[in-house]
Amino acid sequence: MSTNWDEYNEFLKDADKDNRVGDHEAVITSIVNDTWPSGDARKKVMFSLTTANNAVADLTISDIPDPATLKAESASYDNAKKKGIASGITIRKQLDQNYGKTVDDLAEGDGFKVKTVKTRVDSEGKGGFIRVIAFLPKDHATNGQKSNVPF
Repeated sequence: MSTNWDEYNEFLKDADKDNRVGDHEAVITSIVNDTWPSGDARKKVMFSLTTANNAVADLTISDIPDPATLKAESASYDNAKKKGIASGITIRKQLDQNYGKTVDDLAEGDGFKVKTVKTRVDSEGKGGFIRVIAFLPKDHATNGQKSNVPF
């Protein structure tokens, strides 16, 4: 008797999905004020994704230059620095518009709706972490299981 392995394809595809990636409800579990090797300030925020079996996700937020500095200096920034600053601006804008908060207002126990991605694994095997890349509106639908995060 021969097995039709194609009948397993849908199950295998579903089992391969990473339920930590996508739109989730999350609670801040820790915040660490830190610095980059360059000495620039950063804030490392750790989350528990309550709609993904409390999986861990992180967000690193760096200080952003004021608009006048950006205008004067941005032409000299490399692409990675530009993307980092753009991300920092976007995160701050989303926090303000969707939750009325600043980065300095963040506290352990705060709940948010967030978008997550999985980082790429590099040639040395580093990466594959779950990152928060956006703060979604409070009324945004999320994937995953039910959560008890109050909004």
